[in-house]
Amino acid sequence: MKKTFYIGPPGTGKTESLIRKVEELMKQGVDPKEIAYISFTNIAADEAKNRAIKTFPNVPEKKFENFKTLHSLCYAHVPELRDNLMTDADYASMGAVIPVNYHDFKKGIVWETPTDKEGNLKTSNPYLRTIQVATVKKIPVMEYFNNEQLDFKIKRSILEKINEEYARYKKENYLYDYNDFLIKFCELPAGVTPQFKILIVDECQDLSALQWDCIKKMMAESGLEEVYFAGDDDQAIYEWAGADVNQFRSLVHQCDEVIELQSSHRVPKGPHALAEKIIKKDKGRVKKMYLPKQEGESTIDVKWTFDECIPLIKEWSNKNESVLVLCSFKKPLMSAEISLRHAGLRFDSFKSSGLKESLVEVITTWERWNKSGKTLSGAQIKELYKYLETGTAVKRGYKTGAKAPDDLEEYTIEQCMENFGLLVRGPWYDCIAKISDEDRQYMKQIEDSGRELTDPALIRISTISTIKGAEADHVILFSDIAYPEVLQMRRGGGEVHRKQYVAVTRTKETLHIILAKNFENSYPLLSLWQDLEKEQIKMEEVMYEKTRSSEFSLPL
Repeated sequence: MKKTFYIGPPGTGKTESLIRKVEELMKQGVDPKEIAYISFTNIAADEAKNRAIKTFPNVPEKKFENFKTLHSLCYAHVPELRDNLMTDADYASMGAVIPVNYHDFKKGIVWETPTDKEGNLKTSNPYLRTIQVATVKKIPVMEYFNNEQLDFKIKRSILEKINEEYARYKKENYLYDYNDFLIKFCELPAGVTPQFKILIVDECQDLSALQWDCIKKMMAESGLEEVYFAGDDDQAIYEWAGADVNQFRSLVHQCDEVIELQSSHRVPKGPHALAEKIIKKDKGRVKKMYLPKQEGESTIDVKWTFDECIPLIKEWSNKNESVLVLCSFKKPLMSAEISLRHAGLRFDSFKSSGLKESLVEVITTWERWNKSGKTLSGAQIKELYKYLETGTAVKRGYKTGAKAPDDLEEYTIEQCMENFGLLVRGPWYDCIAKISDEDRQYMKQIEDSGRELTDPALIRISTISTIKGAEADHVILFSDIAYPEVLQMRRGGGEVHRKQYVAVTRTKETLHIILAKNFENSYPLLSLWQDLEKEQIKMEEVMYEKTRSSEFSLPL
């Protein structure tokens, strides 16, 4: 079994290389059913599958059934677990018998499914999070609690009780969680392990110890002829969720061929130089060559506040250029949301889209109906009437009841003004009353800027941990970090540096650093940038002296 390892920094084409490898294998006659293409997210797995389907249109789509996440693959091969999955109701029932002090948590504590179907943590319940991370790390829960110095307001006795109750509840009710699919997959008899010729694993720096066990089982028992890994330890930012970066790093010594991808198609020179300074602080990394994109704008600057970026963001939006606003934790991003709303700039965020989708639907329906001859069903008109003021916009008695439009009939706006009590016509902002002044002003500003409310947002606000694979023309990065990350940096942890590296390398053009409000709780982006500036000045001085000395040197 030949093992090949693609390793490369951001934007160097790791996934593209794997997709080309799939195409190459299929041209050689490999049946796609014999290829297991494992990616960290369904989106990435679907991208590979769709590329292959497009390249080989005569191959039935069903043959690409093994292009999926590892959780999905394991789920497919442990069918007895499928109908016995823990639900939110089960977690609530389990939590009801556990004496948690709810006053320890500002927003109480919720009992819900702790991960999504891809294994990503999604619960805010710190006890369930701790149990899930310990499970994927293959560490006993209390040992993990003792060793990791967790910064939660969780109590040892309660954690121990929940862990015991969790195991008891699942056992007595014949229930399983998403991680159990991986555990049961690893316990399959050798003769039942799925058989493939080719195994491809993308973004494998994010695999946990438990996921690595699944990969090793396939390598030992699946009859593989070739295995391809791809990833970058500099982008391993999920250790907090259980990722085992050390197993990834060991691939350099375990694979028959290591292919190092070096040239970025994304990151320009300035941000690239800063990224290189950042990642050198992670002492355990695999050293690699990384070359920046040669063409395009390359700017780094520093701002005191996010509001200083608003004029730039407006300028970029007018040119349809994308923006990522990033921070390692959520609190500073909330102030960015407020500033963008006040500026009338459309955005998407971890919290919301900035717009209430129900209002957007009402407004677009109203604007469409306003055009002469356009019709709506009676049911749609009644829904619009809910947002109109009784007495001034719709006559009393016409919103519901016998006088209201018939649900199944179609009506123009003129017919409703004639026969069904409608008193107003015109732009939505003059007619629709039941919208807050803040929402009205925000949506009106978006339209005044020349954009439609239904246009996709060019601005995305996100924590660094949730931008996997994302890129933008411009990145605005808050240098604030959470106190647990400050502690991690003091202990020599590398993940803090890797998160900042990932953030900086999302840009295709410019990087803008927002200084932290509290210097003690900040990542030293400013000092690293200043070091770069000094190095650049020194280099220019050296070049000047060389040029000057050559001008005054006498010919022999």
